Amino acid sequence: MRESSTLYHHAMINHSNIEGACRFTGGTQQIADALAAKIREHGGTTLVRSRVVALHTEGRRVTGVELADGRMLRAKTVISAIHPAETFRLIGPTPVVRKAFRERIGSLPDSYGLFSVYLLLKPGQFPYINRNLYYFAGKDVWKTLFDPEAMRPGMVLLSAQAPDGDPAWCDVVTLMTPVATRPWEAWEGSAPGRRPEAYTALKAAMTQATVDFACARLPELRDAIAHTYAATPLTYRHYTGAPHGAAYGLLKDCRSIMASHIPARTKFENLLLTGQNLTVHGAIGVTLSAAATCSEIVGTEYLAKKIANA
Repeated sequence: MRESSTLYHHAMINHSNIEGACRFTGGTQQIADALAAKIREHGGTTLVRSRVVALHTEGRRVTGVELADGRMLRAKTVISAIHPAETFRLIGPTPVVRKAFRERIGSLPDSYGLFSVYLLLKPGQFPYINRNLYYFAGKDVWKTLFDPEAMRPGMVLLSAQAPDGDPAWCDVVTLMTPVATRPWEAWEGSAPGRRPEAYTALKAAMTQATVDFACARLPELRDAIAHTYAATPLTYRHYTGAPHGAAYGLLKDCRSIMASHIPARTKFENLLLTGQNLTVHGAIGVTLSAAATCSEIVGTEYLAKKIANA
C-alpha cells in the first residue's frame, strides 16, 4: 500500500520474489500432510472440523480450550494462529485483557482480499511457464484493486502449477487479483454452496473479466481452458476465519508502527500468538512469526543454533 507499507516489508517480500517462485509438483497439500505426519510421529494429534468456541482462563493462565461439540482441551501452552481479534473474542471478561486493548485490536484495518480463478487446462495445450507473471492495467503499479464499476482488474498475477506429467505442458493456471473486502460483507452470513444469486452473479462476472484480462495478454490461454473455478474473499473467510476474508492479515502501517505491532507473547503466561498478523504479510510472515513463537518456548539461542545447523 503506497501510503502505509513499510520499506522493510516491501524489501523482504520483493527479495523472496526475486529469488524465485517455489512450486511443488503435485500441489501444496503435501506440505500440510508432511507436517501432520511429523506431529503424529512425535505423539501429537491433529483435529479437524473441531471449531473452538471459547478459551477459558483463570488469572493469567488459559485453563482450557472449549470445542463446539463440548470437549475441553487442556495444555501447558496454547498457540493461536488465527487473527488476534478473533483470538481475544474467544476469551470472556477478565481484568487481564483491558477493554481499550480489545477495542484497539478490533479496530485495526485489515489488508485487501483476493479474487482467485483456477483454470484447469486441456492436456498438451498450454506450455508451462516457470515464473510468475504480473499484468497491470495501467502504468500506476500501486493501483491494483479490481474496479467493480468498470468490471476490470487493476492487476492480475498469473502463476502456473508445476506439472505432474509432461514438464513441457501446464495442467493448472491460477489467476489472482486484489479486491476490496467490503463489497462481499453483505453475504458473510451465507455458506459455500448456498450463496445468494446476487453473489453468484458477481462472482461469474468477475471470473469472466479476470480471464479476459489474462487472455488479452496471453491469447493462446483461452482455447486451452477446460474448466474454470473461482474463490472470493468469502471463500477465504470460510476456510481461514480471517475477518472479511482479508488475504494478508492486519495491515502494517509505517505511520503507526506500534499500533499494528502484535507480539507473540500475550498477557497470559501460556497463550502465544503466531501467523502473518504478527510480522510480515503472507508466507514469509508465517515463517518468521513461527520462529518467533517457537523461540518463546524453547529459547532464542537454542532455536537459532537448530536452524543454523539444519
